[in-house]
Amino acid sequence: MYNLLLYLLVICMSMTDVLVIRIPKKLKKMMKSIPINWPEYIRRSIREKIRKELMKTAAARLDTIRKRLPRLNAGTIAEWIREDREHI
Repeated sequence: MYNLLLYLLVICMSMTDVLVIRIPKKLKKMMKSIPINWPEYIRRSIREKIRKELMKTAAARLDTIRKRLPRLNAGTIAEWIREDREHI
């Protein structure tokens, strides 16, 4: 079991990159005064930003597809719903 955990730890560690940023000394001092796990906070923030950007891209692609589709009237949609209900 120990070997498996060690193996997984090595895999996880080898699947990361290091990102170095420069911040003003005053900001670093302020960060030290707040008890937050800054690396985890930054990782979560980056993941959230990526998720939002991917959602924006997907929404734009859906809008492009939606514009190419023909408009449907309410009667057509109601008809489809009735047909589906009849088949149940």
